Amino acid sequence: MTGVRYSPEFTLTRDFQYPPQKRSRVIWIGGGDWSGGGPEYNLANDIAAANAVFKSSVDVWQIPSTVYRLVAVSYSELGEKVFFQGAIGRNLVE
Repeated sequence: MTGVRYSPEFTLTRDFQYPPQKRSRVIWIGGGDWSGGGPEYNLANDIAAANAVFKSSVDVWQIPSTVYRLVAVSYSELGEKVFFQGAIGRNLVE
């Protein structure tokens, strides 16, 4: 998979039609920290899709809630500082 996708797991499962050498990794944003765990909203919404992600050959990196809450930015900041940084910047904002 090339590029950036911000989406629930069920959308990612459609991308698994590509051969493994064309995919790099899924960055899973959510869930509790590794020491204690915790509920994960997207996982609970589509358990079958989450299982497809974890059973695939794609690398999964988790960024737990204890980390991603440290880097909160507003939508206006994204529009001002990220949108104009090429195709990936536009994709992140749109």
